[in-house]
Amino acid sequence: VEVQAGGTDVTVSLSLTNDDTVGLFGMPAGNIRFVISQLSPGADGGSSEWQADTTRPSGGDIQATTETATAGTYTDNGDGTYTYTFANALPDYPNGPTYDQTKTHRVGIEIRFNGIPANNAPTDFLPTGGAPTFTRLIVDNDTCNACHDNLEFHGDARFDIEYCVACHNPSSIDGDSGNTVDMKILIHNIHSA
Repeated sequence: VEVQAGGTDVTVSLSLTNDDTVGLFGMPAGNIRFVISQLSPGADGGSSEWQADTTRPSGGDIQATTETATAGTYTDNGDGTYTYTFANALPDYPNGPTYDQTKTHRVGIEIRFNGIPANNAPTDFLPTGGAPTFTRLIVDNDTCNACHDNLEFHGDARFDIEYCVACHNPSSIDGDSGNTVDMKILIHNIHSA
């Protein structure tokens, strides 16, 4: 992930390969989606929290969402490698967090193409470069998959808990119900019901 000064031109470079590590080219822009979030440390004894930059209005509230590659600049290099530049500069996403280049950010992808079980590839980074010194890794996928075999949601395109929390965080509200979709509340409610 590369971010220009001030949070502009956020570009993700990725490669898609099959099980034989052969590059997959020709992925339509309408079949790949991206999410980007920022992590804020906890304050006054509270937990750290992700907050998505990519959001949408939802029944008078704001809900985190993904950005389809048709929204920004998508390039298929013809060899299984791709680049995507987000539609907006990070400070320009409506209702996103106040951009802070010193905070850890996370980007992830999902592919919706003939049921391909693709890795969501969540990646934590600092917009200024270098490795993040602070992140939030609470639940391991293997813990969920010990019971669920292969956890998958939202049309079988979201498999990785680190990807899920990029949207399912305290700032994201389901406008239809007015309920939070925060992962810790959502999952605890599901498992206790």
